[in-house]
Amino acid sequence: GSNVIPVVVTAQDGVTKKTYSLTVSRTAGSLAALRRMELRFASLSPAFSTGTTGYSATVLNYVNAITVDATAASANAIIKVNGVVGSGSLSTSIPLVEGSNAINVTVTPENGGVEKSYEVVVLRRPAFDGGYDGMVLPASEAPNPSQALGVSSVTVNAGGRFSGNVRLGGKNVLVPFSGYFDVSGVAQFAVGSVRTTSRDIVRAGLPTLALSMRVDFQPGLTHQVVGELRSGSLVAGTFTLNRRLYSRTPAPTAPMRNVPVTVLDPAKDNGRYTFTLPAVDPAVQKMAASTYPQGSGWATAVVSASGWVAVSGELADGERFALSQYLSKDNRLPFYIAAYRGTGAFGGEVSFRDVPGQSDADGMGVRWFKPPLAADALYPGGWPSGIRVDLLGSKFLGATVTKNTVLDTVPAVHPAVNALLSLRHGGLPSMLSNNLTVGRTSVRVQGAPAGGMAALNGLVALGSTGQITGRFARPDAAGSSVQMRGVVFQKTYHGAEYFIAPSAGGRKPESGLLELAY
Repeated sequence: GSNVIPVVVTAQDGVTKKTYSLTVSRTAGSLAALRRMELRFASLSPAFSTGTTGYSATVLNYVNAITVDATAASANAIIKVNGVVGSGSLSTSIPLVEGSNAINVTVTPENGGVEKSYEVVVLRRPAFDGGYDGMVLPASEAPNPSQALGVSSVTVNAGGRFSGNVRLGGKNVLVPFSGYFDVSGVAQFAVGSVRTTSRDIVRAGLPTLALSMRVDFQPGLTHQVVGELRSGSLVAGTFTLNRRLYSRTPAPTAPMRNVPVTVLDPAKDNGRYTFTLPAVDPAVQKMAASTYPQGSGWATAVVSASGWVAVSGELADGERFALSQYLSKDNRLPFYIAAYRGTGAFGGEVSFRDVPGQSDADGMGVRWFKPPLAADALYPGGWPSGIRVDLLGSKFLGATVTKNTVLDTVPAVHPAVNALLSLRHGGLPSMLSNNLTVGRTSVRVQGAPAGGMAALNGLVALGSTGQITGRFARPDAAGSSVQMRGVVFQKTYHGAEYFIAPSAGGRKPESGLLELAY
């Protein structure tokens, strides 16, 4: 517009003055463009260029608002962000929702002419802070699968920083790691002052494995961290860690949730389970029955309202174990045992689900690795290449709930029969069987059913948590007493356990199978 500039001349007497007036007419500017644009707490992609009008940016969930800092190419042009003029070059704070947030930046030229628009789409990632747990499973190309079986846990804070550990190959030693997840979800590990996308897992006497992982930000957030372990160019193992989403708080805020009553019903089962670990058939295993246990391992478990599952039991060769782990949102449990003083391993994923007529939990084809142990009288050669074991679980209702026996049958009075005990494998010359009278608080062992051969000196006890214990006399070993241990399996009205028969007649000791039918 018009700019009047007065010029005053003062005479030598200091009094007389004369004024000249200079009027400068300046045409209003028509330039509508940004010279600079930045985001507070995020980076533009691509890098800013005056002629580029479309940009994107990604932030983690803890960034719930953002500010645009922009400068116009023309000093008197007006900048508006989402229709609002900011303070100086800064916009007002712009709240962000999870997902896409479109931010419109307009530049209006001084002459009020055609404005220019820039758009920034800011993607705010969903929240993923919390704990994650899962199995590390050997890849098909793994050169040493027993050393790539394991379990891992990671804890992530709201800013994406994580700390975690991995345990592999039966070792009880946890290998720790830490770092942060970047906005694309890739783990950046802290190795001294260096940030790297992989972390070496160093193990004494074994090849170093390179660990990498990322948060799964795919549509329909899976609440998972996925990754792999590499040995050189080969993938040795892969893993999927599930976020802990179960809460004991009534009606928790999403995505947190309560353990479904199909898994834990406080009014009925109180989260109690029994598990059997039956051997896979020798023809399927492609091994002789005498080279691995034919008995059934067993375990008892309790699922808590927070999704924490505590398990304890025995493998079919007498190896005792205990584990505790969180249940995933889709009711999968990482089942991992560091066995034989850290030299072997047993593990796989168990799904808690109702399979009618079969189980309430299952883990088919769980891997079991036992190294050669010369000092072990039972299977000293082990199975270092691994064998498969099925793992089946049943809800367990105590006698106080069913008002019946631990078997969930109506109590019987001697000489009535309401269960049958049978023993086979374990080097026995033939199957042994005994009728049982199971009462409310006691079990009486009777003779064999018609045509059968009885196990002598039999004793059976049923525990309140579903355990079976007992003993019998082996007929071909001078009546030596053989211990047996297992659990009842209420889902299919049976019980399974193992016994370890001592050496006899030149035969080595073996694990045999005891079955209870009712």
